[in-house]
Amino acid sequence: MKSKIKINKSKYFSFLQCTKKLYLDLNADINPWTNNPNRSLNKNIMMDYVKDYFVTKLGNINLKQIFDKDEFLDNINNNNNFISFGLNLKSDDISIKYDVITKVDNMINIYLVKSAIYTKSYYIKELTLQKYVISKLTDVPSISNLILINNDYEFTKSDINLDQYLNIVECESRINNEDFFEVENNLKNIRREATKIKIPEIEIGPHCKSPYQCNYFDYCRINMPYYHVEQIPNQSKDQKQKINALGIKDIAKLPEINWLSDIQNRTISSVKHSKAYIKPTLGSSLAKLEFPLYFMDFETIISPLPVFQNSFPFQPLPCMWSLHKLGNKDGNLLYYNFYDFSGNDPRKDFIIKLIDILGESGDILIYSDYEKRILHQIILSYPELKKDIENIISRCVDMLKLVRENYYHPGFRGSFSLKSVSKILPEGDIYNSEYVNSGDDASTVLMQLITGKMKEDLIPIYEQELINYAEKDTLSLVNLYNHLISVA
Repeated sequence: MKSKIKINKSKYFSFLQCTKKLYLDLNADINPWTNNPNRSLNKNIMMDYVKDYFVTKLGNINLKQIFDKDEFLDNINNNNNFISFGLNLKSDDISIKYDVITKVDNMINIYLVKSAIYTKSYYIKELTLQKYVISKLTDVPSISNLILINNDYEFTKSDINLDQYLNIVECESRINNEDFFEVENNLKNIRREATKIKIPEIEIGPHCKSPYQCNYFDYCRINMPYYHVEQIPNQSKDQKQKINALGIKDIAKLPEINWLSDIQNRTISSVKHSKAYIKPTLGSSLAKLEFPLYFMDFETIISPLPVFQNSFPFQPLPCMWSLHKLGNKDGNLLYYNFYDFSGNDPRKDFIIKLIDILGESGDILIYSDYEKRILHQIILSYPELKKDIENIISRCVDMLKLVRENYYHPGFRGSFSLKSVSKILPEGDIYNSEYVNSGDDASTVLMQLITGKMKEDLIPIYEQELINYAEKDTLSLVNLYNHLISVA
């Protein structure tokens, strides 16, 4: 007989996402991938800002700070005003941590802190759960609020105007008594699921990535067909339902389907015939590229917190670039890069040195339009460089668009990411470093280096890993270009 489950936020939302996820959380000896450490860092710093905000905002009110459930109940019953940060409250078998709770004039305010810009349904469900637990402990009325970030706030000096930076959103109108019935039903079902000794048989589907990608995403796909119908790109909700209704999981076994797009049909045909799709015009598209050819990639950091002055929350801040140059079809491949891990704002040096290396002619191959969007953003910061930057933008050629329109290999398995595409190249998968093998890895490491949050003995190791990763990104573009030339 299993011991009684202790329900917390994590288990509650695991159940909402998928009963199989809850089962694995409770029973499986699996080491799923961990969350980005930058998120925890952001939350901790956000909470420091929130504490400062409330100390200033409620400074004229005599508020007692409380630290545990007993103090909470004592002060509720004694009609005392209070504030609490990070309080854990328990009711029966459920325990929930609250970012901020205040009680002023016989009204409780619940504040949920999120490093985000917009209200999401997921946040409302979390607030509903918090409000439900408090309703089980006291009859004092409560109001639910989100504390978000105003992304129009500009960091112009070291001191932040918290009244303008923080966006407090009252959400009470989005929570009603029927939601409490739903919470109670969910809790009842969680208790029932926790007693099961057999893993639930749940088909993969949209819930695997909603509201976030499940940490058992890869585990649940171990026994799937190598070319699963999930890999058909750009499926609409209606298309997914129709494909699932066929009851066929292997792309190679699908019948003829007349309601799919060109790229979807191309994917299926390529798998069925074990052959790459090559559009007849691929060669002429490549022939239009003007030498010298540059292969360019940027590394950026994105933070809700102030990293550099004259920036905004969640603004992508470019800190590194990698560039390979091919002078002519038979020329030597040259390599250039830029990086600055000092913590100083690198953006002006970043663009000036890039302008110098790129010169005034030659096509610049990128993968997606991300670099173009960053360049447009840089113009706003340095308008005096507008002409030079616009020249760079006008020369950019999106290799992702070129591939999607002209080429598909079964080995892509439905993904056009550069990492997926590079796996089918003759050079093989070159993303095989110990620590940095993806854009997320790079962004995490870059943020820690620039903000000084990395252990000193690890700094030289991760700096070199990051530099190597950036070079691999543009080398992958070179390899992809050469492969397309060879098959066109």
